[in-house]
This record gives sequence, C-alpha cells and structure tokens, in this order.
Amino acid sequence: MKNRLEEDKTIWGYNAVVDDEKLDLKRYLILIKRTNNPLSTKHLDIIIGNFKQETSELGVNIESSFYLHGSYDWFLDITAENIIQMKKFIEIFTRLLTGVVSDIQIQEVIFPVKINNFTNPDLDRIKDFFEI
Repeated sequence: MKNRLEEDKTIWGYNAVVDDEKLDLKRYLILIKRTNNPLSTKHLDIIIGNFKQETSELGVNIESSFYLHGSYDWFLDITAENIIQMKKFIEIFTRLLTGVVSDIQIQEVIFPVKINNFTNPDLDRIKDFFEI
C-alpha cells in the first residue's frame, strides 16, 4: 500500500519536524496579495521555483508554499535566523515581482503548537506567554 501511494505521488515525501529554537531559527508566515495585473511566465517560474536562485545566499528557507483562494493569494512558511534576513528576502521578493504584489503581511511565529500533525512536546511552555 505504501509503495503504491509513493509511486502514484499520493505521498510526496517525508520530513522531520524540528525545533526551530534549537537551531537558532525563527519561523515567519508570509501572506501575499497580488494585483490584478496578469502574471507573466517569468513571474510564475520565480514563484514556483521558490526563489531559490535569487535567495540562496540569504540563509532563508521556504518550508511551505501555498496558492490560496481568499483575501490573500499566496502563503509562505519561512525559516530564517532573524527579521533582518526576512526583510532582505521580502525586498528581493518585491523587486522580482514588481507590479504583481499589492500587499505583504509578515507574521513571526511566537510558539508552534502543532506542526504537520505533531503536537509540540514542550506544549506547557505556551503558558509562559500568558498571565494565568
């Protein structure tokens, strides 16, 4: 069964859920709204390629990328060492997609409760962020 699911690409791959804090990384969630301008093949190729060529030296890693329906059109889940790296990424991103992006929202993850269906083993630490 597992082999068949892998062969027909029902299972895309496997990964480990890592503790970003132990790797000295921060996680950022990026919401992107596009303009009504048509998307060129060049722009689409950049997006599909996850900006690897353009951002390879930044130390930014795109963990997940989703095309959306709703208030925003794209969602990126990114890890970086700090907000400076993240801002540099956004600067490159907006330059590469000039005329295509109308709004970008950056959210820093403070505490991951659940990732890829795995509950954080240090879940009790979330209480440190609230006065109870």
